[in-house]
Amino acid sequence: MPDAVPDIYSDIFNIMENPLGVMVLLHQSQPPDRPGAVSPVPKLITVLRFSPENWKVMLMTGRTQLKKREASNGAPYKIAPEILTSLGLTEADW
Repeated sequence: MPDAVPDIYSDIFNIMENPLGVMVLLHQSQPPDRPGAVSPVPKLITVLRFSPENWKVMLMTGRTQLKKREASNGAPYKIAPEILTSLGLTEADW
């Protein structure tokens, strides 16, 4: 493992896919420079590229791990309804 591993925080993401691969762009929102100003364009942090198969396995294992964590906590992690709606998702998708 490298000595210096980047520590990445992202609060915005885009996922693009086609039959040959998946690309995840991670962004970080930027605060406005003064109160009432429009927020600047989010800063691109990194680009992740996966084969469709690797992406599917990552999502499957991530879902399994998170469901186990929710079960051990005794409560699910809540996502704000407006976020789910904006992404075309519902709690039933989980």
